[in-house]
Amino acid sequence: MTDGLRDKKNRGFTLVELISVLAIMMVVLGVAALSVSMMFSRDAQRAAVLIDDELTEARMLSMSKSGLITMIIHTKTDSSQNTIEIKQDSTTLKTVPIDTNVLISLKLAGTTVASAGSDIEIVFNKSNGSLEKIYGGAPAADGLYEIEAVAKRGQEKTAVVTLVANTGRHYTEK
Repeated sequence: MTDGLRDKKNRGFTLVELISVLAIMMVVLGVAALSVSMMFSRDAQRAAVLIDDELTEARMLSMSKSGLITMIIHTKTDSSQNTIEIKQDSTTLKTVPIDTNVLISLKLAGTTVASAGSDIEIVFNKSNGSLEKIYGGAPAADGLYEIEAVAKRGQEKTAVVTLVANTGRHYTEK
């Protein structure tokens, strides 16, 4: 009689119970991995939205204020702070920090013009808001410039701000 009770107590877990626990663990791990991936991709997207917002402000200031309005994106290759600076002549009007976990570069037609570690200087035309100067020179005619933000951690997610040279308009991809 005691042998029958001992057999029931020492049977362990059934195969169905083990498979159920493994399935639950896989779902939890999948959700955790997805949320970490999304968190890293947001670094680049936040930086692109911030750059887009500051481009809007610099363009509006260029067309409404006297003096030369310049927007400079100070990009870094290390963990120090990327920043956006808006200047009127030689006076700094605004400095905005950008996430340190993002590398920022400037491209024209897929070719890198300014890599991370360079300062990207943008000047808009006062009369029509088109690009007057970018990265130290005149913009390419009908050029589409891409300011690319790449998250340094995770799977290097990328977000892009496209800047149209002949109109000065810009947008981010959603």
